[in-house]
Amino acid sequence: MINDSIRNRYLLTIITIINLLYFCFQCGDNLEDPDPPSKVLWVEKTAPQDSIEHGIDAYDGDGIYLEWHRNFEDDLAGYKIYRAFTSPDSNFVKIMEVENIGIINADTSWIDELAPIDKYCYYYIRAFDHAGNVSERSDTIEYKLITKAELVSPTINDIPETTPVFKWNDYGRDSYQYVLYLENFLSKEVIWIYRMNKRNYGDFLQSVLYNSNGTAKVRELSKGQTYRWRIDAIGVVNPMDIDISGSESNWGFFSIAE
Repeated sequence: MINDSIRNRYLLTIITIINLLYFCFQCGDNLEDPDPPSKVLWVEKTAPQDSIEHGIDAYDGDGIYLEWHRNFEDDLAGYKIYRAFTSPDSNFVKIMEVENIGIINADTSWIDELAPIDKYCYYYIRAFDHAGNVSERSDTIEYKLITKAELVSPTINDIPETTPVFKWNDYGRDSYQYVLYLENFLSKEVIWIYRMNKRNYGDFLQSVLYNSNGTAKVRELSKGQTYRWRIDAIGVVNPMDIDISGSESNWGFFSIAE
């Protein structure tokens, strides 16, 4: 009995030592690594009329969407996001810490749902590892939310027109252009993207006839199909014609009567 007890304790000690050695080999280098992660790179922002959007942008749920490329350090722990208002020289405050989810080659994103309307927000980001090392700050990016458009029509089922007039109200004062996105609701196929200047400065109501510039994929919408559409308002663009101020309306849905 004594020999069995001693033997069991001896085996338990050996197993514990092996587990500790394994942990040290797996994590020790990372925990003691003095090198910080590399600088985080933001995903380049696409143009307002691109069918696939990337980079910092307005979010239709009332917020600012941020997107960056994933770091590839094997001990990456996550990212710290900082925000300032008014100017890039203002005091930045950490507003979010995003844990690394470990998906290789994936872009990472976060939505700042507390971003205010009509105020420029400036952001930078830092990566950090399990040893507590922090990367240098990323480049600073900016965006300002403006009042989003409210869709008027079509927003009901079974409209008779196969070339409808899209109407929306813009109660804000900052937009000077709009981008209309129209998709097939089921397939998500993009039917029409139209970027236009604001036409009616004397009233809130804005409108445009379907395919008025002749660039839609089909001349007329199909009967029995359901579609969705939204209006992106543009406030300011930079010298590369990329919007740094804008908003996205909620989606509107309609179908064409058989």
